[in-house]
Amino acid sequence: MSLLNEGTNADSSNGGGSTNTDSGSGTSTSTNSGVSTSWKDSLPEDIRGHSAIATFDDPATLAKSYIHAQGLIGKKGVLVPGEKASDDDWNSFYDSLGRPPVDKYALDNSKINLDPAALKGFSEAFHKAGLLPKQAQAIMEMYVGGQQADVQAQQAVKAKMVEDNKTTLQKEWGEGYPKMINAAVAAAKRVGGDGFIEYLAEKGLDSDVRIIKTLAEVGKLLGEDKFRGEANTKLGMTPEEAQREINELQSRPEYGDPSHGDHKKVVNRVSDLYQKLFS
Repeated sequence: MSLLNEGTNADSSNGGGSTNTDSGSGTSTSTNSGVSTSWKDSLPEDIRGHSAIATFDDPATLAKSYIHAQGLIGKKGVLVPGEKASDDDWNSFYDSLGRPPVDKYALDNSKINLDPAALKGFSEAFHKAGLLPKQAQAIMEMYVGGQQADVQAQQAVKAKMVEDNKTTLQKEWGEGYPKMINAAVAAAKRVGGDGFIEYLAEKGLDSDVRIIKTLAEVGKLLGEDKFRGEANTKLGMTPEEAQREINELQSRPEYGDPSHGDHKKVVNRVSDLYQKLFS
């Protein structure tokens, strides 16, 4: 029993001029004149018949309902939109909680150094999700920090792979390692230019053992072709042709006979061929 009920009973027992009757739609009071009244009669006329209070029999029940409702309402007095709420309903809710305009998040970029376009993209996403500035800052730092950690981990893996591959090639090539690496680089530039080397780096193939060994072999062949080309320019013949002529001249009698009239001519020709061939 509430104090209000106790007060009503006290008036009745003291012989007052009114009695309680239940009208079915709320507690009512009969006056000495016989007119039945309800507690709602004391309310302003524009809310007296409102459906929201139609089921409350007395002020105490209404008060309890109000207190319970307050527990379901946000701290700022805003109801969380339901499942069928519109985008406008949600935007109004977010704004009432303190969501700033999309260009007013003022995110601290000093630690992560995002470019302006990326920072703008984060702000737009945070605004759409209804996040407050402090929440947005925390999520951005966590996400970007995770991305940076992933990049560092990948770099560490690649660095170890490069070192392992280098060790493998050094064991196989021994002291010839620098020469073979230079041959591989020369081949890559000769075949595809600097753009090809950049492509291999982008794809993570610039330290692949199989790629390096293949390019090194190509480089060796290119080096031999270059030697042949230079010899052709100097001699007017291939190195093989020059060697055959040397052999033929040395087999002549005049080459080994100083008294022969053509001895000096043949010897000078052989000497000239050797000098051009190996210079």
